[in-house]
Amino acid sequence: YKRAYDILRDTAVPSSWKELHKKTLTALLSFSVAFEALSGTNIDTDPIKAVAALNQIQSLSLQIPSIFKEVSTLLKSQNINTNDIILNASSTNSN
Repeated sequence: YKRAYDILRDTAVPSSWKELHKKTLTALLSFSVAFEALSGTNIDTDPIKAVAALNQIQSLSLQIPSIFKEVSTLLKSQNINTNDIILNASSTNSN
């Protein structure tokens, strides 16, 4: 997640995509922090932190469909066609 965050952070986006880009970056960074909390010996040494991280991951996972829906809506509003199965499903589910 951290690598994906770094790549996306440095990617220029059109102004109409900036807010969605920021939202995606925030989610990726939060995933990165949560997974880092689960890595290595953290689970053994701080189980409460591990449970909090799992709760954070679950909460973030629930945000993903909303982000895909926003992407799909923005693509549609800008007449950008995609063959992406996930984005097309998000668009279909929003009707």
